[in-house]
Amino acid sequence: MRRYLLGALAALAVGGSASAADYFVLDVAGTAMPWLWEDGGLNTDYQFGTQDGSGPAVFDFSNLGIGAGDSYGILFVGGLTSAFATDPVVNNNGYNGDTSPVFLANGDPGASGMLFPSAYLYFGERFEDDPMDDPDLGPILVGYEDEYLNALVGAFTDSTGSVVSPFSLGTTYSGLDRVPNGTLFGFSASLGAGITHVQFGLNDDIFADNTGSLQVCVDRGDDSCFRQFYGGGAGPVPEPAAWAMMIAGFGLSGAMLRRRRTLFA
Repeated sequence: MRRYLLGALAALAVGGSASAADYFVLDVAGTAMPWLWEDGGLNTDYQFGTQDGSGPAVFDFSNLGIGAGDSYGILFVGGLTSAFATDPVVNNNGYNGDTSPVFLANGDPGASGMLFPSAYLYFGERFEDDPMDDPDLGPILVGYEDEYLNALVGAFTDSTGSVVSPFSLGTTYSGLDRVPNGTLFGFSASLGAGITHVQFGLNDDIFADNTGSLQVCVDRGDDSCFRQFYGGGAGPVPEPAAWAMMIAGFGLSGAMLRRRRTLFA
């Protein structure tokens, strides 16, 4: 698996060697919810927000000939949104540490009293086993992962829209010793069994007053999106085995990923 990390997003570049047949760009409305849910029905285990938003932006992997076991790539390529009915001001990472005001979402309820979609993502402290395998030391803290208001999130689903694995395309990493610090804006991997679609929305609990939109590119895991939309300087970062479970799409459920952070408030 590979992921794309930047301390700051590179300038978008028009051009490149990829053709439109090699990738597909989706427009994700600021009001888009990352998945639909119904109490006691579809995605009842992934409830969030007031359901006042629009449906997610949905892509069928078969449109690019991608099936289980095949490579795919997902990349944020542009756009801004606002959570406050104002001019769009934040990209895929939302109202993070580089934005004033800062709205850390993670697993806490929003103003509506309902959870954010990020409640079902991994967040908080990242621990790893001591590299010297010293049993007296145990796991050591290597950094933090955070999800912010209006970050770009999504879900791998089956053909009915049932969530197989939620994921983030806007995670902010900090204080990490073994992988680069920065913000996530893309990744590539192999498609898991039972997944036929990917869908995108915003990390919010109240959607109706959101403005703007974000653009996401999907390819066959061959960097077509990156070559088409980004200038040099930030390429894919090889994913260490210890971090391969960070991003959904690998058969993990939201319950397995869900943890509460205790530091870095």
